Amino acid sequence: MAAPDPAVLNTVRPPTACPEPLRDHVDLITEKLRKLLTEYEIPWKIQAKLGEEGYVWISDLAVRYEDRRQALTKSPEDFEFKPDDPGYSEAKTKLVAGRIASLVMAAQALTKEKVGEALSIKPEGDDYMAMLDQGDREAMIRAHASRCHGHRIDPDEQGSDHFLALLKRSFSRGEVPIVQLKQIVPFMPEPGEINFQKRHHKEKTGESYVEEAIKEPFELDRWKRTMTIWRNSLLMAVAVCQSQPSVDLTKATLDELYDEYLYGREIMKKSKPPSLAIMKVAERKFWREVSLRLMKAKGKGKSDTMESVVLEVRKDTLFWQREVYDWCSSQGSKTKPDKSKKRNYATNLGRGKWQVQKNFLKNAPKFKQSQPKGQSKGKQKGKGKKGKGMVCFVCGKVGHTAMQCRQNPLNQQQQQQGAQIPPPQGAPSQPTRTWAPRGVDGKPPCREYHGGANCRFGASCRFSHLCPVLKRDGSICGQTHRATDHP
Repeated sequence: MAAPDPAVLNTVRPPTACPEPLRDHVDLITEKLRKLLTEYEIPWKIQAKLGEEGYVWISDLAVRYEDRRQALTKSPEDFEFKPDDPGYSEAKTKLVAGRIASLVMAAQALTKEKVGEALSIKPEGDDYMAMLDQGDREAMIRAHASRCHGHRIDPDEQGSDHFLALLKRSFSRGEVPIVQLKQIVPFMPEPGEINFQKRHHKEKTGESYVEEAIKEPFELDRWKRTMTIWRNSLLMAVAVCQSQPSVDLTKATLDELYDEYLYGREIMKKSKPPSLAIMKVAERKFWREVSLRLMKAKGKGKSDTMESVVLEVRKDTLFWQREVYDWCSSQGSKTKPDKSKKRNYATNLGRGKWQVQKNFLKNAPKFKQSQPKGQSKGKQKGKGKKGKGMVCFVCGKVGHTAMQCRQNPLNQQQQQQGAQIPPPQGAPSQPTRTWAPRGVDGKPPCREYHGGANCRFGASCRFSHLCPVLKRDGSICGQTHRATDHP
């Protein structure tokens, strides 16, 4: 491949693309300074020399020359664009030197403004309006990479502009913010992850801010992703807030807290691990405790750092006992009821004896009364068949009451021990008769048939239709008439 023309390589400038031999050094310049250089159309070779010499920030360029006069006189020789250099004339050298001088003055003004912003501590009440400026995210990534030995964070595992700015503001005051789970918004959210995201504009001040929140994660993988975004955002914000001595936190401490303790055998890999709901609350309470202890230490004049407080709460067994382990034990003691077993309302004592529980009708399951077809609510009065609409709450069937139910333990107890039936209506002088628990055919007597009513089952009834009345000698009558017709 032929070497590029020296005149073209010296004078080519934006918006023309950067030549390939100069790209490596140009890429070292930060985004903000690169934008400023592009706006003033500084040639690519001069930009590459700035990157090679380490002038990659706007603040670096601000101290390159003291004033405009020095920039005009020294820049042609420093950056090799004198009139006798390839591609330059006296007029072109004067033009480029003037642009560099104006660029240095703009860099000095921006640096002064930036220093004033850094020294001014913004009130906590304006945190909801915090937003990153252009280039702040890149500065956070570079600062984090320098602190963590080149560790890079993927864009989908970083916090949003508003969330990172919120952390940065709090750390610049030497505080740890109390953040809710829904406030941890990712920079590149997945589909359906954002609950809402609105941009507001104040007409009086001309300021704009973003209000955003994510949907609460109900799956373990989604919650762990949110925790990864929280950890990375913490480290990125801490990296650019080293002016505060209390704000100091390392990646190794966070990895030990989450990967080895919370996600490890101590808590989430136990034989009886806590539920996801317990972990979400306990993790947020952990950072709330860190924030409160750091504020108390700061109020007492102590020199505690965020790292030392995190390690202190991590080793606080009472905190984890209260927030996690107690909930695990209470959760493990709960047993689900066995729905396959029917609820007994009478206890079999053996030898045909039954003990009926007290208030068994009160504790019996309640069934909703069926609604007759073609009839609206509140219009159930009127003529109809006998028993229509009645629901037995012992067996759950329609057409009879609990006192008429054959499965009622009280009725079965009376049948086995012998029951006295009242005399039928119209015959008050009829003597009281005693029934045998079982008829001559070995079946319990049918209470409907022998009480004077018509048995709906007829010949297929599983109860005895033979007379169960006990005679004076103790024998059973066993005739085909009803008990009410017994002479």
